[in-house]
Amino acid sequence: MSDNMKPVLNKVAAGQSLSADEAEAAFGVIMSGEATPAQIAGLLMALRVRGETVDEMSGLVGALFQSTSRSPIGGILVIALGVLMLLFTLEVFSIRDVAPYWPVLLIIFGVWRLYAAVRLRAQEGEAEEARRYERETY
Repeated sequence: MSDNMKPVLNKVAAGQSLSADEAEAAFGVIMSGEATPAQIAGLLMALRVRGETVDEMSGLVGALFQSTSRSPIGGILVIALGVLMLLFTLEVFSIRDVAPYWPVLLIIFGVWRLYAAVRLRAQEGEAEEARRYERETY
């Protein structure tokens, strides 16, 4: 259980909105794998019930930028979120219209992160195997 999530969960449970920095820190904890499934579910349900604010969405985008700076998929996700925020700002639709799709986006992002982690470990294993072969050969 991440102690970093406790103040955030207390705040959203009290019905208060998170600042962009608080939201970015909370989503950063989630994306780093430090948060428990219960903490993730608690935060997402509290945001869903109360309704997400622009600052909270900005925090999510900030966390995406930090965790996916080396990936084109992260960039695509950030662009999609930016387009949604622009359409919201232009009052083309409300955030409540797209809120049901946030879990799907998070699931897709989580699957991608898992795939990236497995791929990285496989590459590290191959590199270690090559170094071991090199040491044995020479």
